[in-house]
Amino acid sequence: MKSGVSSRLCYFRVISALCLGLVEADAQSVKTAVDDIQKTYNFEPSKMSYAEQYEANPKLIELWDRADKNPDIYLKAIRQELVKDGQKEILYCDGGMMLISKSDDKDDMALGIKSVKQCSLAEIEQTPYFHMLFTLSVRGVDVFDLQTRLLKKPKFSAYIPLHNLQLDQTIAFAYPFLIKSDFSYLPRLKTLLKIETDETARQTIIHAMWVSTMPEAEIALRELTELKELDGRESTKYAKSLLKVSNDLRKLKPDHEVLVKMRQNLEVNEKTTLEELREKRRLRMHAVSDEALYDLRYYTMLIYSQTPEPTKSKEKDPPRENP
Repeated sequence: MKSGVSSRLCYFRVISALCLGLVEADAQSVKTAVDDIQKTYNFEPSKMSYAEQYEANPKLIELWDRADKNPDIYLKAIRQELVKDGQKEILYCDGGMMLISKSDDKDDMALGIKSVKQCSLAEIEQTPYFHMLFTLSVRGVDVFDLQTRLLKKPKFSAYIPLHNLQLDQTIAFAYPFLIKSDFSYLPRLKTLLKIETDETARQTIIHAMWVSTMPEAEIALRELTELKELDGRESTKYAKSLLKVSNDLRKLKPDHEVLVKMRQNLEVNEKTTLEELREKRRLRMHAVSDEALYDLRYYTMLIYSQTPEPTKSKEKDPPRENP
């Protein structure tokens, strides 16, 4: 009897020792990952030239590669570091984007988004920042506040190496909107346009509104072009040029060779409804490529060619009170 008890005690001690050893090994691995993270992110991109940032970029790629090979350990390490105050900006920025990219956990997403808000969007941070916006948008996350940070960077540029594609501020800003299945962002864009003073940012907002192809956006842009105090500004001229494109497309007959060619490229026909075109376009924008951007242009032109010019509905007079 005593022998059986002793055997069981010995068994549990062995298991406990093994578990303790695994915990200690895990803690040591996390510490090693933390050291790796701190060493990699030990620089300030906002204080570096573009050439210096370019030289530092491979270190970030290599860190992500190591995280891919040992995700559990590196996610524990990056969480541990992101919740601390006083870290390097690049750790919050790139580390936050790493957490968002490699975890579907809601708490991780919240921590990642909180962290990346500290990005100054130096050149080295811009491409991964766009990919983060894209990833979150595909997941259905509202990234409006994160998108507006792009407006402070008139020379924003995201590079897509697979397609040798460079996205400027205008396209990078519009992309997440084009993935959405609704247009609830339009009132916020309209409000943003009223307070934005930078001409490059204004044109970017105007483009995002126009490419939505929604009547309320077109009406808002038309009202903008009618404001005398804004007449002559480059952004107003840009809005007028886009509205002219819309109206010119509406003048084309369905059998016009331009429209026929676009339908062939998109594999749609004259019977494809506006709702179907918009949904096909939305799904197409789940890819980031030059081909997707060509299709975006074709879908947008087809939608405008089938959309009547919007008119602002007149507000009804309030009912009169009986005397």
